Amino acid sequence: MQIKKTLQKIYVLIIVVMAVATVIGKYTGLDYVSDNIFGAWWFSLLWAVGTALGIVYFVKQRVRRPIIVLLHLSFVVILAGALLTHLTAKRGTIHLRQGKATTTYTNLEGGNGELPFTLLLNKFSVSYHAGNMAAMDYASNVTVSKGESKSQHNISMNNIYTGYGVRLYQSSYDDDMKGSYLSVNSDPYGIPVTYTGYALLFFSLVAMLTEPKGNFRRLLRTNAVKGTVSLLLLLVGTAAKAQTALPKAAADEFGKVLIVYNGRICPMETYAIDFTKKLYGKASYENFTPCQVLTGFLFWRQEWMREPILQIKGSELRTKLRLNEYIAPISLFAQQGYILGPYLQDAQGEQDTEETLRN
Repeated sequence: MQIKKTLQKIYVLIIVVMAVATVIGKYTGLDYVSDNIFGAWWFSLLWAVGTALGIVYFVKQRVRRPIIVLLHLSFVVILAGALLTHLTAKRGTIHLRQGKATTTYTNLEGGNGELPFTLLLNKFSVSYHAGNMAAMDYASNVTVSKGESKSQHNISMNNIYTGYGVRLYQSSYDDDMKGSYLSVNSDPYGIPVTYTGYALLFFSLVAMLTEPKGNFRRLLRTNAVKGTVSLLLLLVGTAAKAQTALPKAAADEFGKVLIVYNGRICPMETYAIDFTKKLYGKASYENFTPCQVLTGFLFWRQEWMREPILQIKGSELRTKLRLNEYIAPISLFAQQGYILGPYLQDAQGEQDTEETLRN
């Protein structure tokens, strides 16, 4: 029993450390967390102690439930993958110059490491945001050669090269646009073992949740849990139904986003105002700001398609179709299709006839 309590405490401690590391990584970067927490000796020791105690507990208690065995086996495999990564993984940087091939990289200790292939930078390019010179993405077009095999690849901020047990990430570039820096990460053994461990963990957790005679399913069958789940579903459904627009503060922040509109850079609010005016004839709709209207159509389209926000300006058209001045956009679509379609075709036909007569 003492081993079980100690094991539970270690598991909780590992979860807490991982949660704290995730928060720290948001502000300091993944490299810092990887080097000082996940890659630290004490964290590996914590995993090792937990694994060892788990094995001892299993042997003493003679645990035979396949799901429980699989769950704890996944922890052992994950730990083995982390150990392999710690012992065999290699990281560093490559400085490429256009037209020059290389087979080495600079490791974290400042020495040289060998690549399993030859790397040649063909061209480096930068793409910019429309309307300014802020870099949106930069990419290195490289040739990877090994023996008689050659292949070209584009390595960019969102496109990683993976091959021969090596991953290459776009990192930086030279000011003259003729050189590029790539980050190197080689972990051919640790990554597949770790992923296998996480796959085992996933399947074991799913099995625990779906096991007919398991504790989770037995808990769900209790009246207290049934009532709580029903109440939560009701509250979530009611909240989802009630909300059809972003809060004003959030919509205002969205309105500050800069976009290219009508050939110039302007805040999203400018577009939202024009959007609302074209629909409703005014710069706002009821108690909603233009940005709330725009985001409403973006995120709650079905609900807003039923709002009487579309102004029909032509009295002749309103009379012919028996429409009010303000209608819901969805009302323009019937079983036979778009009800304005025939009128648009007639108008287009008249316009084509007039152009033909003029010519």
